Amino acid sequence: SNSNDSEELLSARVDEMVAGGFQCFGAYHRETIVGMAGFWIRTRYHTGKLIEPDGVFVEEQYRSRGIGARMVICIIEYGRQHQCLESELHCYVSNAEAHRFWMNQGYRVIAFHFGKELRV
Repeated sequence: SNSNDSEELLSARVDEMVAGGFQCFGAYHRETIVGMAGFWIRTRYHTGKLIEPDGVFVEEQYRSRGIGARMVICIIEYGRQHQCLESELHCYVSNAEAHRFWMNQGYRVIAFHFGKELRV
């Protein structure tokens, strides 16, 4: 994502994501949303049906309270209820805090994810 993207463009992306099967749920403290966990259910040739966490986030002042871990448990349970065989995710190389989080949730590095910008 580009931090200069307009609200309209971001909103259109979310609409397209939802149309493509993106789902999410929130974590609340009273009436305030303090975390969000997005995910996709996909079928890949090499793995079969899987659930892919995407955009799991907890507001900074609510971190280290187990909220993110509980959201991951919910994602995993949802995947099991929908006959997913495993869970895979993408995580930016530069995001060491997220690496630690996902490894603490039982994920391990199994592949490289390559990207190439196509904008001209």
